[in-house]
Amino acid sequence: MGMNPVLGLVLLLPLAAAAQVLSSEKEAALGRQIAAEIRRQQAPPLDLPEVQAWIDRIGRQLASGFRPGIPWTFELTGDETSVEPMSAPGGFVFVPAGAILSATGADDFARRLAHQMGHVANPNSMRPARTEGTNLASIPLVFMGGWLGHGHGVLVPKALTPHAQQLEEEADALASQALAQAGDLAVADFNKIQQLVRGKPKPARRPPTLHRK
Repeated sequence: MGMNPVLGLVLLLPLAAAAQVLSSEKEAALGRQIAAEIRRQQAPPLDLPEVQAWIDRIGRQLASGFRPGIPWTFELTGDETSVEPMSAPGGFVFVPAGAILSATGADDFARRLAHQMGHVANPNSMRPARTEGTNLASIPLVFMGGWLGHGHGVLVPKALTPHAQQLEEEADALASQALAQAGDLAVADFNKIQQLVRGKPKPARRPPTLHRK
């Protein structure tokens, strides 16, 4: 399996403060860097105001169950091939069209969204991995949540696999708590939301180029 081209961006940071979580300012700066790369390499934004408002509403409900102070941003994209949202530090969550189209209902979609939010809200996502017998200073600081995490169809170094699995479990636990506090998640609107995404305008095809001798 090849690695997602998005993973080519620079995520490795100096380990001057080996076991310390990044400051909120540095976390936000890293998040903006990663988010810009995701925007550059993934499908373009999807202009569906009603769907965007629906995602924002669910996101706000879920946000109340995570640690406060995260400036959440939810961005809808036209990617139909990805079925999981992607996340970046600082509260960035990208929702591909495929995550809505493949969901069995609003609750299913909310679980996927909450899981990615759990990665962002988990301070351990920004800690360096600890591996047995390895100098901590030699392990790069990597945001392990979301699209870089274990179980999302991308490769992680073998030494980091147990760390990634732990972060997946922690994100699930945080997501479960947030879902329990969220209450009604706009279940009745889901069929309409799926129809709006399914009926979105397709990108215009460029006319064929005529080659003349």
